[in-house]
Amino acid sequence: MTPSDRAVAPYGSWPSPITAALFAAGALRLDEPRLDGEDVYWLEGRAEEGGRVALVR
Repeated sequence: MTPSDRAVAPYGSWPSPITAALFAAGALRLDEPRLDGEDVYWLEGRAEEGGRVALVR
């Protein structure tokens, strides 16, 4: 691609292949860890599952 082939656009207005959904797809959110004897429980937010929250041990 040569400089003459490039389109000029105002800062921040160019198209990007990176979307918010793509950015958050692999993210896990861990909240509220708790101990019960030798067991550990926490809440896990799963963005790729529509924002579902799972209780995990």
